[in-house]
Amino acid sequence: MYPLPQLTTARLTLIPVTPADEAELAGLETDPEVMRHLAGGDYLKPRGTEPEVLAARLRTDGAFIGWFALFDDGVVKGLRQGELGYRLHRAFWGQGLGSEGARALADQALTWLGFDLLRAEVATANTGSRRVLEKAGFALAGPVCQDELAYERR
Repeated sequence: MYPLPQLTTARLTLIPVTPADEAELAGLETDPEVMRHLAGGDYLKPRGTEPEVLAARLRTDGAFIGWFALFDDGVVKGLRQGELGYRLHRAFWGQGLGSEGARALADQALTWLGFDLLRAEVATANTGSRRVLEKAGFALAGPVCQDELAYERR
């Protein structure tokens, strides 16, 4: 499955990361608002060598807006499962770009890459990220723990 294919949406190009993306990828982690719901937890810190990560760029000018990732969890209970992740620069929040990228990657995973079920986990308090997932076709599956929710898409 890896590397992931390049994807194009109405406003975005999702391209496999390279080491040349390292500074832009790391830059997301310096914004406390971007990282607010990830503080204290284990989270991906992409540096441009991860085959499951796609850099998200605007089609108009190539500006880096963040990243999307698809992790293959293998076959669980007879279904090939994966996990969707993403992180966007705050300047691009609220424009529908998160949902657009998440939907495109989820569609690709479920249609062409052979996944049966995709999951995403989000902090309960992260209402923006919860809306992104819902607009991308994910449904609330239930709590993971006290402060985290699971979403699924088939």
